[in-house]
Amino acid sequence: MSRKKKVAVISIVIFMVIVLAMPPLSIYVYLPFAFSGGIEGVRKRRIPAPDVNGPMVTSRRTAMKNDIEAEFNVFDNGAGFTKYEISTRDRCYKGEANWKSVDPYAHRCELRVTRFYRFNGDFRAQMIKFETLLDHSGWTPGVLTIKGVMIDYYDPRYGRPMPFLSEQGGRRYLVSDLPTPSEYHKNNLALNIVYVEKETDDLFQLSEAQKVSDSTHAAIHDDKEFQDAKAVFQNITKSCKYVLAVHIQGTYFEN
Repeated sequence: MSRKKKVAVISIVIFMVIVLAMPPLSIYVYLPFAFSGGIEGVRKRRIPAPDVNGPMVTSRRTAMKNDIEAEFNVFDNGAGFTKYEISTRDRCYKGEANWKSVDPYAHRCELRVTRFYRFNGDFRAQMIKFETLLDHSGWTPGVLTIKGVMIDYYDPRYGRPMPFLSEQGGRRYLVSDLPTPSEYHKNNLALNIVYVEKETDDLFQLSEAQKVSDSTHAAIHDDKEFQDAKAVFQNITKSCKYVLAVHIQGTYFEN
C-alpha cells in the first residue's frame, strides 16, 4: 500500500473514531453541566457566600429585626392579646441549582420572629379585631382572610361534633381544626398565624410556626432561639383558653 493510501486510511479511521466518540463525550460533558442548572446554575455556584458576621450583613439583619419589632409593637398595643413568649430564627442558606430548578439567588438570609399570645373571651370577635388592625397597619391579605375563615368555617362548624369521630367518643370542632388564613404581606415582610385552644392535643403547627421557610436548603448560618411549644401551651392554658402564634418573616440579604 502506497504512503498516500496509508495516510488516507488513517485519516478515515481517525474521523470515524471522532464521530463515534462524539455522542458519549458530549453526554459526559453535558450531563454535569445540565445537572448543575445550566449556564445560570454554574454562574450562581461561582458567587461567593456572604460573610454572615460582616458589617454589611449584620447591618441589614439589624434593620430587618427593627422593622419586625415595630410591627409587633403595633399588635402588642392594639390587638387586645397578652404577649407571652418570643422565638427567633436567623438563617442564611444556599440557593438550589440543579436539573430540576435554579433559584433566583445564590444565597439568601431570612429572619423570622414568632410571638406567642394568650387571650380569653370571644375568639371570633378577637380575631376579626386583629384583622382590622392588620388592615389599618397596611398589611395586604391573601385569598383566605381571617374574616373568611370565621364566616366559612368557624360559624358553621365550631363546637359541633366532628364527623365520624363523635360516634366513637370523639370531640367537637376546635379552633385548631379551622384552616389558617393565607399569608399577609407588607413591603418585604410576610405574616402568618396559628391558633389553638385549651382542648387542642396536636401542637405540631404551633411548633412549626417558629421555623424559617425553605429551611430544607443547605444552611451557611443558622441561629435559632426556639420556645418549647408544648411548655408554652401548657403554661398559657392554665389561665387562658386560646393561644395565638404570630410570625413575621423577611429577607434581608440575597446575592
